[in-house]
Formats: sequence, C-alpha cells, structure tokens
Amino acid sequence: MMRDKLPKIVLSALLVVALAFSWLRPLDATALSRVDEGFQRALASYAIARTLNAVISVAQGTEVSLQVGVGATFAPGQVLDPLNDLVEQFGDWMLAASVGFGIMHVLIEIGGFWFFSLLLTLSAAAWLWLRWRKGAVPALLTQAVIVLLLVRFAVPVAMIGSDWTFKQFMQADYNRHLAGIDGNAKMLEEESGLAGAGQKSVSAPDGNEPSFFSKLADMPKYFGAKMEKLKGLAEQSVTHILRLITLFLLQTLIIPLALLWLLYRLGIGACRSAGAKWRRIS
Repeated sequence: MMRDKLPKIVLSALLVVALAFSWLRPLDATALSRVDEGFQRALASYAIARTLNAVISVAQGTEVSLQVGVGATFAPGQVLDPLNDLVEQFGDWMLAASVGFGIMHVLIEIGGFWFFSLLLTLSAAAWLWLRWRKGAVPALLTQAVIVLLLVRFAVPVAMIGSDWTFKQFMQADYNRHLAGIDGNAKMLEEESGLAGAGQKSVSAPDGNEPSFFSKLADMPKYFGAKMEKLKGLAEQSVTHILRLITLFLLQTLIIPLALLWLLYRLGIGACRSAGAKWRRIS
C-alpha cells in the first residue's frame, strides 16, 4: 500500500518544495548573482578590447623614417591593420554579450514576479487537493502547473546550469585568453611605440661617425625583427580573441538555449503523459 502511494508522496513533496522556492527565491538570487558575474566578465573583456583598439590606433600613426641615402620607413601599424577589424568586432561581441546578460537579468526578474508565484500556488494547491482527495487530476490542470513551473524556474535553472558549465570547463580558458590579450596589448604598445606617437626621423649627423653608420646599417635587420615580433603578437591576439568570442557565445547563447530546450521538451513530455493518463481514466 505504501509502495503504491510513494510516487504520489514524492510528487507532492517536490511540488511543495517548488512552491517554497517560488516564494523564497533562492534560485533567483543565485541566478542573478551568476548573471552579474557574467556581465562583469563581458565588460572587462570589452574594456581590454578598447585598450587594444587604442594601442593599434596609435601604432597606425607611428612611423620611423631613416633619411640616409635611400629613405626607409618603419610603420608598425601596417602589420596591425588586419587585427584592428577583428578587435572592433570583438568589442561588438562583448557588448552583445553584456546585453545578453542584461536580458537574462530582466527575464529572471519577470519570472520571479509575485503574480506568477501566486498562480503557481493556486494551481498547485488545487492539484494537490484533487490528487489526494479524488485520486485523479484533470490533464489541463496538470499541464497548467507544468507550464507555470517552467515560467517560474526555467530561466534561473538555465542560467545556473550555464554558469556551472562555464566555471567547470571554460573558466581557465577564459582567464588565460583574457590575460593573453591584456599582455599582448601592453607588448604591442611597447613594440610599436619605438618612435613614440606620431612620426620621427633619424638622420645622419655632420661629419663621419663610424659608430653611427654601423648602427644605421643594422637598423633594417633590427626593424625587420621588430616587425616579425609584431606579426607574432598579432597572430596570438587573433587566437585569444576568437577563443573568447567562442566562450561567450557558448555561455550567453548556446548553453542557455540548449538547457531551455531540454526543459521545454521535458515539460512537453510531462504534459502529454498527463493528457494520456487522463484520457485512460476518463
């Protein structure tokens, strides 16, 4: 006899717990905290993107001219031009990620509005009364309870699940690539700022100074090495940026939508099961 009542007891207990969570809002508080953390990560990434963009903009206006014999010009900004467009797109992605976190924050607040908790409480109370007193619950009422549970808890659960996935599998990559972009921005500023902002020319002094001309002869090789280093830093920055875009895309879009779809499918399955059971009883 007790074994026959066990499923009913478990379902009733779970529903009571859900009602308590609906009014006390522990999931909402946790989800909102996770959303704020993600929002701050997106803003930090956007700030670094703006810093890198500023470094590249300064580098594009930096030139070193060697005015001895045949003139030669070292322009580090030419190497960084392809990176500049990607950095601007990265900044747009980070703004979009910030907006995504803001939307999640609003949806959690809407789902936590007292009106939905009241509807859920009334529906759940009717469901429990019919389940224990009559033994059978109309399919429409069961489906209403399931829909209200999804409205109330789907977004917080999806956000908490997405954040858990991020911290378990992506946090280390995020920290590494963000630090990589920050470090590359500083190194790019140092390497491309050989002549400071603007233009600077290097000319031979009056008279013959072997030490000066010997150093001048080595400058093409020196600047060539600098250009190669700038190319390497630009390539590393591209890798870091693409990985960060991927991580934010996963956290703000793909994983939450996948979890919401899974909850939706579970809800649809439960509604269909309730409908089929009610038809058999009827």
